Amino acid sequence: MGNYGYLIVGLVLGIATSIYFYVNREEKIEKEIELNKKIFSTELLDSALDKAVYKMKQSISEKSRELSEDEKNEIIFDCLNRQKSLMDEESKL
Repeated sequence: MGNYGYLIVGLVLGIATSIYFYVNREEKIEKEIELNKKIFSTELLDSALDKAVYKMKQSISEKSRELSEDEKNEIIFDCLNRQKSLMDEESKL
């Protein structure tokens, strides 16, 4: 094998190694996200955040600009309070 052969083998091994470490890193990140979701997330929080994200998207498209932090917080807490009141009503029935 000539010099070019070793160069090609080295490139292929280098690319394969970098892909392996990149995929391994992504798997670790996904596992960490799942663990954090399992530990910190609740049904109430998940549904409130889903609704908040939907409302934020609507508000951004209506206003044609990014929302301020205060506007985002207002939407999030409004959705959380609504979801909490709905859950309370369901539990009373």
